[in-house]
Amino acid sequence: MDLLGLKGPKPVIIFGNLLDLLFVSKPDLEVQRMKQFGKIYGIFEGSKPLIQVAEPELIKQILVKDFRLFNTKVRITNIGHPVIERMLVSVRGDTWRRTRAAVSPAFAIGRMRRQYAQIRHCVGEHLVQRMQSYADNCAPVDVKRMYGCFTLSTMTWCAFGARTDPYRDSGHPFVANAWPVFKLPLWKLLALQVLPGVVLRAFRIRSLFDEKCIANITQTILTIMRAKETAGDKSDDFINVVMNSKLDPNEELPDDNNPDDEENLVMRSKTNDSNVSKKSLTEEEIVAQGFIFFTAAFDQMANLLSFITYELALKPEAQDRLYEEIAGAHCFP
Repeated sequence: MDLLGLKGPKPVIIFGNLLDLLFVSKPDLEVQRMKQFGKIYGIFEGSKPLIQVAEPELIKQILVKDFRLFNTKVRITNIGHPVIERMLVSVRGDTWRRTRAAVSPAFAIGRMRRQYAQIRHCVGEHLVQRMQSYADNCAPVDVKRMYGCFTLSTMTWCAFGARTDPYRDSGHPFVANAWPVFKLPLWKLLALQVLPGVVLRAFRIRSLFDEKCIANITQTILTIMRAKETAGDKSDDFINVVMNSKLDPNEELPDDNNPDDEENLVMRSKTNDSNVSKKSLTEEEIVAQGFIFFTAAFDQMANLLSFITYELALKPEAQDRLYEEIAGAHCFP
C-alpha cells in the first residue's frame, strides 16, 4: 500500500487486518478507519491487499461509468469449486466479458417490467397476507424470516419459473437449502482468508458456502433447465434468457486464454459486447450464473428489506411520505 501512497491500519502477519473484526463490528470499524485514514485507504484481508473507497463519486465511476475496466476486482473466496469459479463475480478477463455479455440481456429494463405482475402477486400472497395475519393476532414478527420467504418465492418464480411457498412447502429443494447455504462458520471464513491453497485443498475446503447445499441448489437448477429444453419453454425468466447463450454440443468454448495485462484489458473494453458470440456459455457456466442469482437475490434483498423496515418503524413520518409517493405512482388504490 505504501507504493500506492495509501494510508491504512498496520497489518499482522498471516491475518492482515482481519483480527480487528474480533473486537469491533465491521460497519463501526469502517467508520473508524475512514475518520483516521480518509475516504480512500488500504487494508489486508489475510495476505490480500484491498483498497477501501468511501467517496461516492469515485464509487459511481468504478461501479457504473468505468465498470468494464474493473473486471479484475476481488473475487469470491474459492479454492477450485467448479460452480463458484464459473460465476460472473469470480471470472476475469475475456471469460468475464463473455459471461457478462450473455447475462446482461436478463437484466434489460423491458424484460424486468414484464415480471411486475409476478412480483406483485408474491407481494400480495407471500407478504401482505402474512403481515395481516401477524397484525390480526398481535403476534411477534421475525422480520428477516418473513422477508426471506417473500424474496425466495419471488426470486424462484422470476428467475427459474419455479413456484415455491416457503411457509407451506419446506421440502422444495430451493426452500430446504436457501437458509443453510448461508450458515458460514467463522473458522471456515478465517481459514479461507489466511491458509494457503495447498492446505485448504488437503482438507477439502473449496468454498465459503456449504458444499452440500451448493450441490442441491445447482442440481435443481440443472433439472429445471433440462425440463425447459424438453418442453420447449420460451418463458421470460432469468434462466431462460441466459440459456439462449448455451453452446450447442458440437460447438467449442471460446478461447479465453489471452493475456490479461492492463493494456489488453483496456483495448478489449473499447470493443462492443455485441462482438462476443451469442452462443458462448457451457451448461456448467449457465448453472453457475443461476446459483449466484439465487444467493444474491434471496439473502441480500431480505437483508435490505429488513433494514428498511427497521428504519421506517423508527420514523413514522418517513412511512407516511413513502406511502404517499407510492400511492402517487398509482401502484395501488
